[in-house]
Amino acid sequence: MHPMKRNRPPHPPLESAGNGTLAATGSRKTMAGQTAWQGLATAGSLGFTLVGCTFLGLFAGYYLDRWLKTSPWFTILFLLIGIAAGFLNIFVSVSHSRPTRRSEKDVPQIAPDQNR
Repeated sequence: MHPMKRNRPPHPPLESAGNGTLAATGSRKTMAGQTAWQGLATAGSLGFTLVGCTFLGLFAGYYLDRWLKTSPWFTILFLLIGIAAGFLNIFVSVSHSRPTRRSEKDVPQIAPDQNR
């Protein structure tokens, strides 16, 4: 055998990924049908969303307090609203990306083998 030639397994067959693209049948998918890198990107964007909503509420409350001279009430109120909005956004994003569970009646039943 040639030293540069190795016994490599054949490429896995391709199957439809459901969105018009092809993916290897052995590709690792998370529960939501995403690869690990796509899952990390989703988690990162959710983290930025939480931090962004929190800081947006903080700055809005701070500048409203400076304008109305009501320190620290609007800062605290808008900070809490920003945190709640961030968690609500995460909850909505995660609940919409979760695959739906199939019930027992949706799974096709396999008839027992009659020839045994």
